[in-house]
Amino acid sequence: PLIIRIMAVLITLVAVILVLEAATPIKPIQEIMALTNGDYKTYMESTLNRGLCALVVLIWPLILGLYRSAYVWWARSIMALLAVVVCLYTSFSAILGVMAGVIVWIGLTLLPKQLPRILSIAVPILFLLLPLFMYWLIHSSLMETDGQMLARLSSNRIAIWQSLLTHGMDSPWVGLGINSSHLIPMDGELMARLGLQGPPIHPHLAPFQLIIELGVVGLTC
Repeated sequence: PLIIRIMAVLITLVAVILVLEAATPIKPIQEIMALTNGDYKTYMESTLNRGLCALVVLIWPLILGLYRSAYVWWARSIMALLAVVVCLYTSFSAILGVMAGVIVWIGLTLLPKQLPRILSIAVPILFLLLPLFMYWLIHSSLMETDGQMLARLSSNRIAIWQSLLTHGMDSPWVGLGINSSHLIPMDGELMARLGLQGPPIHPHLAPFQLIIELGVVGLTC
Protein backbone atom coordinates (compact mmCIF):
# COMPACT_ATOMS: atom_id res chain seq x y z
CA PRO A 1 0.00 0.00 0.00
CA LEU A 2 2.86 2.44 0.75
CA ILE A 3 4.40 1.91 -2.69
CA ILE A 4 0.99 2.41 -4.28
CA ARG A 5 0.47 5.69 -2.40
CA ILE A 6 3.93 6.96 -3.35
CA MET A 7 3.30 6.03 -6.98
CA ALA A 8 -0.09 7.79 -6.87
CA VAL A 9 1.47 10.97 -5.46
CA LEU A 10 4.23 11.01 -8.11
CA ILE A 11 1.87 10.40 -11.04
CA THR A 12 -0.55 13.02 -9.72
CA LEU A 13 2.34 15.49 -9.47
CA VAL A 14 3.48 14.74 -13.03
CA ALA A 15 -0.08 15.11 -14.35
CA VAL A 16 -0.51 18.47 -12.58
CA ILE A 17 2.78 19.73 -14.08
CA LEU A 18 1.62 18.69 -17.55
CA VAL A 19 -1.72 20.45 -17.09
CA LEU A 20 0.07 23.62 -15.95
CA GLU A 21 2.37 23.45 -18.97
CA ALA A 22 -0.42 23.06 -21.51
CA ALA A 23 -3.28 25.11 -20.07
CA THR A 24 -1.80 27.94 -17.97
CA PRO A 25 0.82 30.69 -18.29
CA ILE A 26 2.95 28.70 -15.82
CA LYS A 27 5.45 26.65 -17.85
CA PRO A 28 7.52 24.47 -15.48
CA ILE A 29 8.88 22.22 -18.24
CA GLN A 30 9.91 25.19 -20.36
CA GLU A 31 11.69 26.73 -17.37
CA ILE A 32 13.55 23.49 -16.66
CA MET A 33 14.57 23.22 -20.32
CA ALA A 34 15.83 26.79 -20.28
CA LEU A 35 17.95 26.09 -17.21
CA THR A 36 19.42 22.90 -18.66
CA ASN A 37 19.79 24.18 -22.25
CA GLY A 38 17.43 21.45 -23.44
CA ASP A 39 15.56 21.39 -26.75
CA TYR A 40 12.05 22.35 -25.62
CA LYS A 41 10.41 21.97 -29.05
CA THR A 42 11.76 18.45 -29.62
CA TYR A 43 10.85 17.44 -26.08
CA MET A 44 7.26 18.61 -26.43
CA GLU A 45 6.76 17.13 -29.91
CA SER A 46 8.51 13.78 -29.50
CA THR A 47 9.90 12.85 -26.09
CA LEU A 48 6.77 13.83 -24.18
CA ASN A 49 4.71 11.48 -26.34
CA ARG A 50 6.71 8.54 -25.01
CA GLY A 51 6.24 9.78 -21.46
CA LEU A 52 2.49 9.98 -21.90
CA CYS A 53 2.44 6.42 -23.23
CA ALA A 54 4.40 5.31 -20.15
CA LEU A 55 1.88 7.05 -17.89
CA VAL A 56 -0.98 5.27 -19.64
CA VAL A 57 0.74 1.92 -19.05
CA LEU A 58 1.43 2.71 -15.39
CA ILE A 59 -2.03 4.05 -14.61
CA TRP A 60 -3.85 0.71 -14.76
CA PRO A 61 -1.86 -1.25 -12.14
CA LEU A 62 -1.94 1.92 -10.02
CA ILE A 63 -5.73 2.15 -10.26
CA LEU A 64 -6.06 -1.55 -9.41
CA GLY A 65 -3.81 -1.06 -6.38
CA LEU A 66 -5.77 1.99 -5.21
CA TYR A 67 -9.06 0.11 -5.54
CA ARG A 68 -7.72 -2.80 -3.52
CA SER A 69 -6.48 -0.33 -0.89
CA ALA A 70 -9.94 1.28 -0.72
CA TYR A 71 -8.75 4.56 -2.28
CA VAL A 72 -11.50 4.52 -4.89
CA TRP A 73 -11.88 8.32 -5.01
CA TRP A 74 -8.15 8.72 -5.62
CA ALA A 75 -8.18 6.16 -8.43
CA ARG A 76 -11.07 7.91 -10.19
CA SER A 77 -9.46 11.34 -9.74
CA ILE A 78 -6.14 10.21 -11.22
CA MET A 79 -7.93 8.55 -14.13
CA ALA A 80 -9.88 11.74 -14.87
CA LEU A 81 -6.75 13.89 -14.54
CA LEU A 82 -4.73 11.65 -16.86
CA ALA A 83 -7.56 11.68 -19.43
CA VAL A 84 -7.39 15.50 -19.42
CA VAL A 85 -3.60 15.41 -19.85
CA VAL A 86 -3.75 12.99 -22.78
CA CYS A 87 -6.37 15.12 -24.54
CA LEU A 88 -4.41 18.35 -23.93
CA TYR A 89 -1.33 16.95 -25.65
CA THR A 90 -3.19 15.04 -28.40
CA SER A 91 -0.91 12.01 -28.16
CA PHE A 92 -2.57 9.56 -30.56
CA SER A 93 -0.93 6.46 -29.08
CA ALA A 94 -1.69 7.52 -25.49
CA ILE A 95 -5.33 8.25 -26.41
CA LEU A 96 -5.62 4.77 -27.93
CA GLY A 97 -4.02 3.31 -24.79
CA VAL A 98 -6.54 5.03 -22.53
CA MET A 99 -9.44 3.95 -24.75
CA ALA A 100 -8.23 0.33 -24.82
CA GLY A 101 -7.84 0.32 -21.04
CA VAL A 102 -11.31 1.76 -20.50
CA ILE A 103 -12.82 -0.85 -22.83
CA VAL A 104 -11.09 -3.67 -20.91
CA TRP A 105 -12.19 -2.09 -17.61
CA ILE A 106 -15.81 -2.02 -18.76
CA GLY A 107 -15.48 -5.56 -20.07
CA LEU A 108 -14.14 -6.84 -16.76
CA THR A 109 -17.06 -5.16 -15.00
CA LEU A 110 -19.69 -6.64 -17.30
CA LEU A 111 -18.08 -9.98 -18.19
CA PRO A 112 -15.48 -10.80 -15.51
CA LYS A 113 -15.28 -14.53 -16.34
CA GLN A 114 -15.77 -14.43 -20.11
CA LEU A 115 -13.44 -11.53 -20.96
CA PRO A 116 -10.11 -13.43 -20.63
CA ARG A 117 -11.37 -16.02 -23.14
CA ILE A 118 -12.65 -13.31 -25.46
CA LEU A 119 -9.31 -11.46 -25.34
CA SER A 120 -7.32 -14.65 -26.02
CA ILE A 121 -9.15 -14.84 -29.36
CA ALA A 122 -9.59 -11.14 -30.11
CA VAL A 123 -5.97 -10.01 -29.55
CA PRO A 124 -4.38 -12.36 -32.15
CA ILE A 125 -7.13 -11.46 -34.64
CA LEU A 126 -6.52 -7.75 -34.08
CA PHE A 127 -2.76 -8.28 -34.42
CA LEU A 128 -3.45 -9.72 -37.87
CA LEU A 129 -6.13 -7.28 -39.00
CA LEU A 130 -4.74 -3.94 -37.77
CA PRO A 131 -1.84 -3.80 -40.26
CA LEU A 132 -4.32 -4.53 -43.06
CA PHE A 133 -6.62 -1.84 -41.68
CA MET A 134 -3.70 0.63 -41.63
CA TYR A 135 -2.89 -0.30 -45.24
CA TRP A 136 -6.47 0.60 -46.18
CA LEU A 137 -6.44 3.76 -44.06
CA ILE A 138 -3.19 5.04 -45.51
CA HIS A 139 -4.54 4.69 -49.04
CA SER A 140 -8.04 5.99 -48.25
CA SER A 141 -9.51 9.43 -48.88
CA LEU A 142 -9.26 10.13 -45.14
CA MET A 143 -5.50 10.58 -45.50
CA GLU A 144 -6.09 13.21 -48.18
CA THR A 145 -8.31 15.30 -45.88
CA ASP A 146 -6.82 14.61 -42.44
CA GLY A 147 -3.38 13.30 -43.35
CA GLN A 148 -1.46 16.17 -41.78
CA MET A 149 -3.37 15.83 -38.51
CA LEU A 150 -2.75 12.07 -38.36
CA ALA A 151 0.93 12.57 -39.15
CA ARG A 152 1.24 15.14 -36.35
CA LEU A 153 -0.55 12.94 -33.82
CA SER A 154 1.54 9.89 -34.70
CA SER A 155 4.98 11.60 -34.52
CA ASN A 156 5.77 10.71 -38.17
CA ARG A 157 4.89 7.04 -37.69
CA ILE A 158 2.04 7.32 -40.20
CA ALA A 159 4.53 8.54 -42.81
CA ILE A 160 6.91 5.66 -42.02
CA TRP A 161 4.09 3.11 -42.20
CA GLN A 162 2.91 4.60 -45.47
CA SER A 163 6.36 4.26 -47.01
CA LEU A 164 6.84 0.71 -45.73
CA LEU A 165 3.43 -0.50 -46.88
CA THR A 166 3.68 1.26 -50.22
CA HIS A 167 7.03 -0.34 -51.05
CA GLY A 168 6.73 -3.62 -49.14
CA MET A 169 3.28 -5.07 -49.88
CA ASP A 170 4.12 -6.68 -53.23
CA SER A 171 3.22 -10.10 -51.84
CA PRO A 172 0.63 -9.60 -49.06
CA TRP A 173 -0.50 -13.24 -48.90
CA VAL A 174 2.83 -15.07 -48.55
CA GLY A 175 5.14 -12.16 -47.70
CA LEU A 176 8.60 -11.22 -48.91
CA GLY A 177 10.48 -13.61 -46.63
CA ILE A 178 12.04 -13.66 -43.17
CA ASN A 179 14.27 -10.67 -42.34
CA SER A 180 13.54 -8.94 -45.64
CA SER A 181 12.13 -5.75 -44.09
CA HIS A 182 15.53 -4.05 -43.95
CA LEU A 183 15.81 -4.38 -47.74
CA ILE A 184 12.58 -2.50 -48.49
CA PRO A 185 13.28 0.78 -50.31
CA MET A 186 11.84 3.80 -48.54
CA ASP A 187 10.94 7.27 -49.68
CA GLY A 188 14.20 9.22 -49.97
CA GLU A 189 12.79 12.54 -48.78
CA LEU A 190 11.28 10.87 -45.72
CA MET A 191 14.57 9.15 -44.85
CA ALA A 192 16.47 12.43 -45.16
CA ARG A 193 13.93 14.35 -43.08
CA LEU A 194 13.91 11.80 -40.25
CA GLY A 195 17.62 10.97 -40.45
CA LEU A 196 17.01 7.31 -41.34
CA GLN A 197 19.50 5.04 -43.11
CA GLY A 198 16.83 2.47 -43.95
CA PRO A 199 13.53 1.03 -42.75
CA PRO A 200 13.36 1.48 -38.96
CA ILE A 201 13.03 -2.07 -37.63
CA HIS A 202 11.51 -1.40 -34.23
CA PRO A 203 8.96 -3.07 -31.88
CA HIS A 204 6.47 -0.31 -32.80
CA LEU A 205 6.55 -1.68 -36.36
CA ALA A 206 6.41 -5.39 -35.44
CA PRO A 207 2.90 -6.03 -36.87
CA PHE A 208 3.91 -4.37 -40.15
CA GLN A 209 7.20 -6.23 -40.28
CA LEU A 210 5.44 -9.55 -39.74
CA ILE A 211 2.75 -8.91 -42.34
CA ILE A 212 5.38 -7.78 -44.86
CA GLU A 213 7.75 -10.71 -44.22
CA LEU A 214 5.29 -13.55 -43.50
CA GLY A 215 2.15 -12.40 -45.28
CA VAL A 216 -1.39 -13.16 -44.19
CA VAL A 217 -0.87 -16.92 -44.53
CA GLY A 218 2.37 -17.00 -42.54
CA LEU A 219 1.10 -14.68 -39.82
CA THR A 220 -2.09 -16.73 -39.45
CA CYS A 221 -0.12 -19.96 -39.09
